[in-house]
Amino acid sequence: MNLVVISTCNAIDLFILREIEKRWPIARVFRPFWKGKPTPTSTAWRDRAIILSPRRWMGKLRSAVYAVADRREDQFIERQLFGSSPPTLRAPIEDLAASEFNTAETIERFRALKPDVLFVSGGPILREGILSLPTTAAVNLHCGIAPAYRGMHTVFWPLYRGDYDHIGVTLHHVSRGIDTGRILARGYPALEPSDTEATIWAKLAPVAAIIVCRFLEAVGKTDLSGRPQKEMGELFLAAGRKLRHDAVYRLRRFLGCRPPNRPERIESFFEIPQDTPVSVTEN
Repeated sequence: MNLVVISTCNAIDLFILREIEKRWPIARVFRPFWKGKPTPTSTAWRDRAIILSPRRWMGKLRSAVYAVADRREDQFIERQLFGSSPPTLRAPIEDLAASEFNTAETIERFRALKPDVLFVSGGPILREGILSLPTTAAVNLHCGIAPAYRGMHTVFWPLYRGDYDHIGVTLHHVSRGIDTGRILARGYPALEPSDTEATIWAKLAPVAAIIVCRFLEAVGKTDLSGRPQKEMGELFLAAGRKLRHDAVYRLRRFLGCRPPNRPERIESFFEIPQDTPVSVTEN
């Protein structure tokens, strides 16, 4: 099986890719990066208005707060999964601007790799030129339960709403929409009242690794068409999470609104081969 990966290579992705490499070689990992948009030209009075705008400064404050919080959360997840030594992959990793993934040149580079499976975990929106290349499937790992929670921050929002039944991961076929493709499997990590957003993110990694390895083991052995999403659910964008939402979540948690105890559970919409791993090594 010729496996090509598009991944941001964060701690959760590295955990999953390490588990994959224990069983199958990865031809190449493309790591997307996003460039900032150029600032449009404006007149002097507009520049002054922008500088004095409370909305602009609140936006800057929000971005700074979440940048620090995300960095600390990433460091925590990395320590939980790997201790002091994050793994290195055997597969070559190539950085590629997100805007270049659907260009003719990049499509030809993917075509030359002759992928059987394209596995995506944190990438740009892909168009038909790339999605048509894998001979078996192009699949995406979404750290949320689709279709109820699509898009970004899909661990935070069910915590914020107390919707603990929808905390988990989804493996689905890549389609033109955002997290709208046919579902192959969902995984629900074990929960306990002491869990926070960061601890849940760390718990998602081994569950996701099991789901992805089961799928890869089933390639060529069973029907992998998956189950269609009958509803559109809700799409959450990065900008939709505000500081006030985090403040309300922290208050609710202080008042006792916490996840219940529940065991880990996985549901698959394809036949699982008998020799597929049922657990992974967390360290």
